[in-house]
Amino acid sequence: MAHIAKMHPCANWFRVPADLYRQALERNIARGEPDHAHFWGTELPSLLRHPQIRTQVEARIAELTERSAALAEQVQCQAGSLLEEQGMLDLERDRLAELLEDR
Repeated sequence: MAHIAKMHPCANWFRVPADLYRQALERNIARGEPDHAHFWGTELPSLLRHPQIRTQVEARIAELTERSAALAEQVQCQAGSLLEEQGMLDLERDRLAELLEDR
């Protein structure tokens, strides 16, 4: 495989040799938009036989996993405090409703 030189037009995290970049760019220009279906369904699967491509994909998986975990932590922190507040509101509402029923 040739020297990896340019970012793929359909995946800006993915470096490809100049000839593959040119082919993808020409295909995108002919279509008038990025050909994501071809990239994900045909091109990337066939490129995975090359070790340097596999390494990039593995690194991307690790990056996405890390970013997703960080977002999950942020969501949990924000949602946790909101859920606590919601619980307190529901408790107060239920107490007030119970008092009204008793009278």
